[in-house]
Amino acid sequence: MGFTLGSVVAGMLAARPSWRLVGLLMVCVVGGAVINSVGKVVWVGVSDRVEGRLREDVLLAAIRQPLAVLSEQAVGEILDRVDDDSHEVGALLRSQVWMLAGIVLGTIPMWIVAGATWWPAVVLFPVLAVVTWYAVRKLLAELAGRKVVEEIAWTDHTAVLEEGIAGRDDLRTSLGQAHVLLRVARLSAVVHEKFNSRVSVDSRIARRAGVLLQSLGSSLLSTAAFLWRGW
Repeated sequence: MGFTLGSVVAGMLAARPSWRLVGLLMVCVVGGAVINSVGKVVWVGVSDRVEGRLREDVLLAAIRQPLAVLSEQAVGEILDRVDDDSHEVGALLRSQVWMLAGIVLGTIPMWIVAGATWWPAVVLFPVLAVVTWYAVRKLLAELAGRKVVEEIAWTDHTAVLEEGIAGRDDLRTSLGQAHVLLRVARLSAVVHEKFNSRVSVDSRIARRAGVLLQSLGSSLLSTAAFLWRGW
């Protein structure tokens, strides 16, 4: 709300400069930044507690498994489930969910202001969002599939690495260190390959959505400015 009101005040300031509007703009922008920072700190604390609780639950579930089941799983795979998966969920909450909430909470008041300023924006902005989503939806499904494949590659790499660490004494005596290093190197290459494959889809989504949003948004603003000036 603070950032949205700040954009409104900035427009008023451009039309009729005054120190009162400068002070009001400072209150909106600084106030919005302070509220955003405080909210982010609180949210990170909540996310950390959720991550810790999830890690504890997964660890207890692993410990309660029968020994016959545990013996069939690599040490690295269990550690990857307990530690890395929990960290991924925590990172998702701390960054992506927070960003999504900010976009949703920021877009609604901006949409209202845009509609009050130029009534066609009430219809055109949702249409723009739908068009953008339709343009990237197939890439989103592809991205999800490649992310799963990447996580599988990471799990295989971690399993071999942790197994080598757990059996390092036996590897020294049996001269098997070179074999483990070769497997880790090969799996590292696979991880880099899958990561690059996933990032390529990420960049395509960003380019397609960014160019489309900027182009259509600029067109709408130019049309609105032309019609307003003509009127």
